[in-house]
Amino acid sequence: SLKLGFGAGTNEGWANEPWGVDNLVIRENYTSTKATYSEGTTGNDTFTGIVADMVGWWKGDGTTTDELGQNSGTLTNGATYGTGRNGQAFSFDGVDDFVQLGTSSSFQMTNAFTVDAWVNPTGAGTTATGIAIIAGREGEYLFGRNASTGRLNWAIANSSSTWAGGGWNDTSYALTANTWTHLAMSFDNGAVSILSLIHISEPTRLRRI
Repeated sequence: SLKLGFGAGTNEGWANEPWGVDNLVIRENYTSTKATYSEGTTGNDTFTGIVADMVGWWKGDGTTTDELGQNSGTLTNGATYGTGRNGQAFSFDGVDDFVQLGTSSSFQMTNAFTVDAWVNPTGAGTTATGIAIIAGREGEYLFGRNASTGRLNWAIANSSSTWAGGGWNDTSYALTANTWTHLAMSFDNGAVSILSLIHISEPTRLRRI
C-alpha cells in the first residue's frame, strides 16, 4: 500500500521522525527536472493545478482528500495537520503515525514516474537509526531520510522484487531541520534523479543531488 510519513512500528529497521509533509504529488510517465510549483505573488508557493499523468495530489489542508477525487487517505495512529509551506500540511509526531493512501493499482508505477513534496523535518523521533519514510509503496519505491545522518535515501525495486543498488541508496544530501524543502524523486527506465530546491522562483536553486 502507499503510505506517507511511516516508519517505526511499521517495519523492522525503519526509523520514525517528526515531519511536516505538504502537497504530495505522484505522476506517472513524468520525469521532467522542472519544478511542479510556481512562485506566487504573495511569496507562498502555489501548485499550478491538475496536470496530465497525475496519479494523486494530497494537499494536507485539513483533509486527506486526493484532489483528483480517486485515492483519498486515512489519518492513522494520531497523524494530524499543522502549519505547512502553503496553508496546512500533514504532521507526524515521530512515534508511529502515518497517512494510509490505499492499495490502488494506479500506485503501481512502470517505466517512469515522479514523487514530489514539500518536507520539513522538525526533530528527533523514537528511533535513532534507520530510514524515516517520507512517502512510498512498500516493496516497490521508497523515499526517506536517514535518522542518523539526516541524508536523503531512496529505494526502488523492479518487477522481480530486486532492489536497485541492493537496497537503500544514499544521496549524501542532508535535509535542513525546521526548514521547508521541496524534493522530487524521478525514475526513468532505470535511472533515478533526486531534485531539491527551497525557492521555486530561483531556478538556479533547483539541483540534482
